[in-house]
Order: sequence, then structure tokens, then C-alpha cells
Amino acid sequence: MHNSFYTSVACILLLSIGCQAQPAMATTDFETLKQAFRFGYESLEVPGFRIAYVDNLSAIASPKGIEQQAVFFTQVKKDLAGVKAKDLSPDQYLDYRVMAYETELNLARLELEADWNNNRPDTIATGGLSTVPNGKAWYRYFLKRWVDLSVEPDSLYAFGLREVKQVKAAMAEIARREERDPAVFHAQLTVPARYFHSAAEVQAACEKLHRHLLSTLPDYFPKIEMIPALDIAQNQNERMAQVPGFYRDDTFYYTYFDRPFEKRQIGWLYTHEGLPGHHYERSYTGQLSERSEIAQLFNYSAYVEGWAAYIEEIGQEFGAYPTDFDEYGKWEWDLIRSLRVPMDIGLNYYGWSDEKALSFWQEYSSGLDDIARREIARMRRWPAQVITYKYGAETFLRWQQAAAQKKDFDWIDFHTQVLQYGPLPLSLLNDIIVKK
Repeated sequence: MHNSFYTSVACILLLSIGCQAQPAMATTDFETLKQAFRFGYESLEVPGFRIAYVDNLSAIASPKGIEQQAVFFTQVKKDLAGVKAKDLSPDQYLDYRVMAYETELNLARLELEADWNNNRPDTIATGGLSTVPNGKAWYRYFLKRWVDLSVEPDSLYAFGLREVKQVKAAMAEIARREERDPAVFHAQLTVPARYFHSAAEVQAACEKLHRHLLSTLPDYFPKIEMIPALDIAQNQNERMAQVPGFYRDDTFYYTYFDRPFEKRQIGWLYTHEGLPGHHYERSYTGQLSERSEIAQLFNYSAYVEGWAAYIEEIGQEFGAYPTDFDEYGKWEWDLIRSLRVPMDIGLNYYGWSDEKALSFWQEYSSGLDDIARREIARMRRWPAQVITYKYGAETFLRWQQAAAQKKDFDWIDFHTQVLQYGPLPLSLLNDIIVKK
């Protein structure tokens, strides 16, 4: 059974399920090692990472299945240690880094899963990760899986607090710019003229912004003319009524049922979900990126959600916010995303009660307690997921601001650089971006 495909990685997998042992193969042939990694990983049928923690815990394999995975990833780690990374091509080195990244994450997961099987509860508590055995360790893993292997709860908590303060300062500056009296500015936010009162009005506003962006985006984003057409439609699914809009199957859906729609939501929402947000990035990744077969095995939400949130950050550059009120709408939602970072860590790692989380929210936001309670419930069910937006956006924005300091900065060149490999762990991509 020993041939150029079955390296020591694949053989150790086969051995773990009952095949005869084969001599280890040298790891100098990195292309063979990559093939073996892909074959072995797909053969193991590792459950995909789910958004709800209960689903992930429910999918934990039997002790035998965990042992098979542990044997595989342990051997991968050993084989990668034998690779002379300096001799690899840039593309090979990137695959090497992705394989090492995933190996470390999976070994951490398997250690937690083995402990879970040894102390498996009769039922999985649904009150959040803080209510399950070894919950803090599980949260640290979920944080690294969702956000990045490099992150830790305490430093992310501090990051979230800084973002909240910066967003509040930006909102206050817009209020001062528009009105000497902030109270007058905030009163203007709720007058009927600041709302759309029919789906037709929302549709027309989205289409108007779409037409405008088609004329400005080619100066900022590569190959945007090659991206499939984006449809705009009203959301008819009342189960999705709690969100102002979403993207699915080349369509941007705005939510309009029986409540007026805030005009200042159009700019940030359309650019996040449509062009040049999710629709553009996903189409680019699927059709135009140089994503390797190894990278295609995995998905990294901090990149995907971070890109769309980053687009909101730079929306002023390409005309997404024609008025101060449009820009203010962007900061309003940015505040929600920023508050969610410390709240998620508080609820799932520091052991906050829902009441403490709501009190924290009320320190910085008023009149939105219904949104706060919805978000608290979401963070209980989907720990760490909400952090991907802010962490990813800040990472992209940091890269852009650093690149913009160079005399030859070009938006298209910059965005080509960050898009060319598709979704990657941000810490890996950082090493590529910062070096160039």
C-alpha cells in the first residue's frame, strides 16, 4: 500500500482504523505531504464547525473517533516539523502554514473532546458555555476557532472597550458637526422624514445607491466588473424580520414588514451585504482568487465577516454615505458590534448574568434594550461568533491605514493583495500583508 500518495500521514490514519503499519515516508516531498493531508483530513470526516455551541458538543465523536483524529493530527504535526520551510515556494509555504494552523486548532479541540467524553453530562446545558463542564476552556477554543488562533479573551475584552469609546467619540463628533446642541441632533433622528414608509421606497433607495456605486467602485476594487450581477429584493421571510437585511444567493434582501425603515441604514447595510461587501468578496473568492486546495478545506469567518464590516469603515471613500446622517447610521450599528465584543466575553468567559450584560449595554446605548436582549440570547447560543466582525474589520483597516502611508499606495493594488488568496486566518495573512 506504500506509494507516492500514501505518506506517513495517510498511513498512520489507515493504521489507526486497522491497516497494517507501513514505514514512514520522508517529508521532503511537500507536495506529497499536502496530498496526504487532504486525503487524510477528508477521510476522517471531521464534523464541520457549527454556529451553535450545542450543535458542536452534540457532534463530538466517540472515543475511538477522537483517537483516530488525534493520531492523524499528531502525525501531521510531526511531519510538518520535518519540513524545511525555508526551501518551500511562497505558495507551498502558505499551505504549510494553513496545515500547521489547523493541526494546532484540531489538537486543542480533541483534547477538550476527550475530556468531554470522559465526563459527558446526561444533557447539554443550553444556558451558554459558562453552564457546561470546562466551559471557560471551551470558550477559549471557540474564540480561537471563530476569530484567530492568536487571540485571548482578556486582550479582546480590552480591544472591545477601546472600540466602544472610539465609536462613541465618532458619533459625538457628527452630532457636533450637524448641531451645536446634541439633543437637537438626536431629536432629528426620529422625525418621520428620516424613515422610509414603504417597501417601494426602500427598494428605490437601494437601487439608487447600487447605480452610484457601480460608477465609483472600479477605482477601489479589482475586477468588480467581472462579479455576477446582484439582485435587490424585499425579505419575505418573517423569521428573518429581526435583521434589517441579509445576503443570500446573489441577492441582497432588505427587511420591510410593518415598521418604518431608517434611511440611514441603507448605506452601511447595502455595502456590507452587497457591493462591495459579501456579494463581492464571496464572488471574488469563488471565481477570481488563488485559493489552494488546502485552503479550500477550511473557512475563516473573521476574514469573511471582517471584510464586510471593513467595507463599512471605508464607505465614505467611495460615496456610501452622502450625508452626515448616513454616516451616523454606520456608527450606530458599529456601536452595537463593538459592545458585543466585551459582552460576549463577559457572558461566556467571565460568567456575567444576562442582567449584568444588559446593564453594561445601557451604559453606552439607550432606547435599544430589545436589541440588547436579542443579542445577549444570540451570544449565549453562538459564543464568540459576533466578535469576528469587529476583529476582522479592525485588522483589514489597520492594514489599509499602514499601506496608505506609502507614497505609491493604490486602492486596487491593496485590495488585490488582501483578496488574492481568499479567506485565510488573519494572523497568517497578516504575515503576508505586513511583509510587502
